[in-house]
Amino acid sequence: MMSGALAVRDVFLKHGVILVEMPDFKMWQLEPSGIPDEVLPEADAMLPDYARGSYESMLDPSVPAEFRIGAEGMSADRLSFGTLSSVISSLQHVWNSLAGAIAAQEITLNAIAFTRGSFAVRADSNNQELFTRVARVYRELNRATYNENRLAATLSPYTRPTIDNYSQYLSALNVNKLEVFTEWRDNEPNPTAFIGYSGAQRSRKSLSAIRSTATTKIGSTIETLTGHFEGFTRKSKRFEFYDLESGKEIVGKIDKTLRDTPITGELNLTRGLKYRAEIESVLTSESEPPKYILRNFARAD
Repeated sequence: MMSGALAVRDVFLKHGVILVEMPDFKMWQLEPSGIPDEVLPEADAMLPDYARGSYESMLDPSVPAEFRIGAEGMSADRLSFGTLSSVISSLQHVWNSLAGAIAAQEITLNAIAFTRGSFAVRADSNNQELFTRVARVYRELNRATYNENRLAATLSPYTRPTIDNYSQYLSALNVNKLEVFTEWRDNEPNPTAFIGYSGAQRSRKSLSAIRSTATTKIGSTIETLTGHFEGFTRKSKRFEFYDLESGKEIVGKIDKTLRDTPITGELNLTRGLKYRAEIESVLTSESEPPKYILRNFARAD
């Protein structure tokens, strides 16, 4: 909030927020779905300018940019290779799509160091001017993600691949329960952006509707289910997943972005290990059953 990366309303809609009433120290752990809309701040209300003016950047003077990744239930100084690979690769796809839309060229994000304090990835680019332009658009997408209507309007000028890449990025944040705070060098105010899995969860329905307008789908829904894998075959591009809550076995296709993901050690076909899986149910005909697509997955604690 101090950096201008997140509106006040969006903080209350994060998971795991504790409200403390002073001076009696009464405390509540907030559940976003239980907060009446009329008591929340307006959608774009930021902290006052005088408060944000006192923000001190943690970005090292020699570092062009930094992505700080927080993961629920994980240590601040360690992140599994599978989780890191999922979020960083999908983030690169998003920035490439935006660079293509802005300047008709690709942009390469380079990791130059890792540090503690959340899990920080220090980065530079092969084109710093383009990096700054993409970062500003990325910030607007992040802010819009906390409002379904605004997200649809913000993404509407972009092509289907850009929408797909941003959807996959949000999916990676959702299933891994991640939050990413980004900061970069810029001569404009508020060179920061924030996106977390709370926002990603709320935007899935909206993104599904945006993506379906470019296909022959009658409709689709995306759910995050908990269970275990009984099958995962790259060659035939098929998966089998058992949902613990419904007792239903779901069989379908694997999203193309997952087919080349290194999964050795990350995926085991056994009932002893639970996973969170984001699965899209696609209805193409009223007379046929839905088809399923595995969009992302992560180990469940």
